Amino acid sequence: MNTNEKIKLKNNRKLLFLKLGEYEHMKNLYEKGELYFNTFDFFKNLEYSDDGRADNNEYCAYHYAGDGIKDVSLSLYPNGRNNEPIKFVGGKELEELTITTGEEKEYTHLYSLSSIDLEWTLNNNFIIDNSNFANNKDFVVVILNTKEFINRVVKCLSNYKLQARFIEYVDKKSYTGEMGPFRKFNDYALQNEYRIAVNLKTKKPQIIHLGSLNDIAHKPQSFKEFINSDCRISFELDGKIIERKITNVKL
Repeated sequence: MNTNEKIKLKNNRKLLFLKLGEYEHMKNLYEKGELYFNTFDFFKNLEYSDDGRADNNEYCAYHYAGDGIKDVSLSLYPNGRNNEPIKFVGGKELEELTITTGEEKEYTHLYSLSSIDLEWTLNNNFIIDNSNFANNKDFVVVILNTKEFINRVVKCLSNYKLQARFIEYVDKKSYTGEMGPFRKFNDYALQNEYRIAVNLKTKKPQIIHLGSLNDIAHKPQSFKEFINSDCRISFELDGKIIERKITNVKL
């Protein structure tokens, strides 16, 4: 098989979760199953930094761009213009429009992890981009049994409305449609995010405990330990078993 040839899997699989953070938080995740659920508003209003958490379009309602923006027009009525509007026509003065409504949201809090997308990893030859690491996100816990991890979360939060899914990334310059809690613009695609969204009926951050994850996860590794660890992936393609050594991080 040509190493430059793109791999297309019939049944694409998401493998493993990666949770990145500072050491004490990752230690608590591994030893106690401690999950810190922050609010959607926190990430929406957070100042941008190198840790990739801030997103002022978080949980927006709709986005219009590409062909879809041509059916949209916007009128502004500034003070001092005798009620005369300034008009923006979609496809001309208006190239894209993101709308956030003031309606009460279905979900209040979220917990995010990075994931390994097998097809993406094989085609790019690395697990995760180093942009996901930052000064306060320089340790990682690898969750090996993702199904059991989600089962424990669902059981712990059984009294609350919850949904867990992979984020769908859309092109800000061409996508038109609903956004909601499980779509983000493709500026964030390198995070390969798996998200747990829940309505915790409060506006304050909340902490839950699942119990030790030592049976389903690898203990916290530093950034240096993680990039130097060996990773090999075996998979079947067209009836042949192929083994590939994968770089953990793109530097």
